[in-house]
This record gives sequence, structure tokens and C-alpha cells, in this order.
Amino acid sequence: MVDESEWNGVKVTGERRNSSSLLVNIEGNNNCVAAAEVQTQLWIWDHEITSFMVLNSGIDSQSNLRFIFLCMEWSMHGALWLIFSSFIFLVSMRYNFSLNMRHELAVLIFGLCADLVVVGIIKGIARRSRPPFDIKDQLYEAPLVDKFSFPSGHSSRGAMLSVLCLTFFCSLPQFITLFVKLFPFVLGASRIFIGRHYVSDVMIGLLLGYAEGNFVQCLPLHTVDALKQMFPLIFGSNEQRDA
Repeated sequence: MVDESEWNGVKVTGERRNSSSLLVNIEGNNNCVAAAEVQTQLWIWDHEITSFMVLNSGIDSQSNLRFIFLCMEWSMHGALWLIFSSFIFLVSMRYNFSLNMRHELAVLIFGLCADLVVVGIIKGIARRSRPPFDIKDQLYEAPLVDKFSFPSGHSSRGAMLSVLCLTFFCSLPQFITLFVKLFPFVLGASRIFIGRHYVSDVMIGLLLGYAEGNFVQCLPLHTVDALKQMFPLIFGSNEQRDA
């Protein structure tokens, strides 16, 4: 006797139910295979486009062009930006610069810290090796994560700083505004030209940076006064400001 049961509101035999389950499993396996094929194809395109964009002079350690690209790399070094901006922020707090300026500096430092943390976590999880063209000549690498490629921290930092610059300085001359808008893309391209990153590393880095730049602007204005109250020995007290 064939067992009958209720399945999805319809009476079906045990044999039909087993057949349907088998079809569902086959369809699921086919979807997994299709997803794997798409992922593999994207990986191939990523490597091929990167190989096409890498410049011979970009991977020549004696090339003047590589030196220019390395200067761009150094200009976006996270540690340098964090040290310099922290010093300016400390001075602004101690000498009671305008509230807006102190808040903008606080947003900048918050953004730099957030970028370093987020990029570091993603690199630690993805653990993608750098392209085979990469020359190991980065200055002051973070020992644990900078050996990994995905995503591009320089690209994310450049995009974030571009967003903040255009927000803080609304009345810049048109040619400077254009330069600030284009700089993250030029910087990202340079990372590929010298074989430091794959194309996908740079693309995700740029998207991440633009998201960070908009997110960190949510830092409340009263954060500045809160820091003074919490760390008066470092930033000075509110009484000093009132005096």
C-alpha cells in the first residue's frame, strides 16, 4: 500500500514526494554550480584586466613613473595622516579653536580610525594575496594585514578624504574641486599600475571609502565638549575655554 500524506496543502504519495525532494536538491546543486562558475569567471576577468593595466615602468623599481606613483602612495599613508591630524586636533582643543573646526578635525580622525579598522578586519578575513607583480617596497607596513590585497586601503582612504574635503570646504575653486573629485580614481588606478592591487581591490576600496566618508559625518557636534570633560589633562577644560 502506497503511503499518502499532506504536502504543501496537496495530497501526494510518498513516491511523488521523494521525487519532488530530489528535484529540489538537483535544482539547488545547479544553482550552486552556476554561482561558482560566475565567481570563477569574475576572478578570471579581475586577473586579466589587472594584468593588462599593470605598466612595465610601474613595476620597474628604477622608473621615474613608479617614483611618482609611490609618492601618491606615501601621501595617503594612514599612519602619517593619523599622526598629523591628531596633532592638529590636540592643538585646536588646547587653544580652543572654533567649535566647527574642532568638530571637523574630530570627524577626520574618526574617519581615519574607522577606515583603518574596517579595512584591517576585511583584509584579515579575506586574506587575499597581492598580485604577483607587486614589489615589496611599501613603507611602514602594518605587519599583520598590509601583506594582503583586498580591499585597497589607499583607495578607501582617498575616497573618504575626498568626501570630507568637499563637505568641509564647500567654496573651493572649481579646478580644485575637480582635482579632489578625480584624485581617488587616479590614486586607485596607480595602485593597479604598480601591481600593488587587483582591479576589484580598488573598486571595493573606493565604494567603502565613499560610504565611510558619509557615515563619519554623523559624529555629534557635542563630541568635542565631551572629550574635554572626559580628558581635561589632554584637551584642556571647559573652564579654560570660558576664561
